[in-house]
Amino acid sequence: MEWNKYSNIELWKLFKKGDRGAFSELFSRFYPRLFRYGMSLVSNEEAIKDGIQELFLELWCNRTQLAEANSVEYYILVSLKRVLLKERKKANLRQERNFEYIESFVQIESGIERQFIQLESEQEREILYKKALKTLTARQSEVLWLRMEFGLDNGEIADFLGLSEKSARNIIYEAIKKMREWVALFDNIKININ
Repeated sequence: MEWNKYSNIELWKLFKKGDRGAFSELFSRFYPRLFRYGMSLVSNEEAIKDGIQELFLELWCNRTQLAEANSVEYYILVSLKRVLLKERKKANLRQERNFEYIESFVQIESGIERQFIQLESEQEREILYKKALKTLTARQSEVLWLRMEFGLDNGEIADFLGLSEKSARNIIYEAIKKMREWVALFDNIKININ
């Protein structure tokens, strides 16, 4: 069957009736974008792959109870977000416990000093950028990702996240400002070390 001729809505209806081919096509169509979106939320490739698998398993198992979707992409994005955030919350709790344990045995000062010295190459710039992203709140990171990856405007972002358009615009502004300040701080520290 030539699934590429079917719209997402048509595939969704067939999948709900138990059509494995339609289900497989939905998975294939959405996987790359879901993976990229997941990276904006979790930045752990294995967790994202597991989350997408879990999402599609849930969809298949519950297909007869699923509502009709006006926008299949929106429905799947929201569902993936729910799955990944639930798993991230569990992982964060584990990480906090592990960090508290390790912190009592590790001298952080030497690690920080090594990090400052390593900020000299372009590869290290990329690391700095990723660290700057990690300083953002989950909401700031998500809003930036929706803007950059999916090209959503402020109104669409606001609707997707249940915010006012002004709130979405303010979150984007604060996120960009925070990243610039963080990068500038490390640039100044680097200059002072040299």
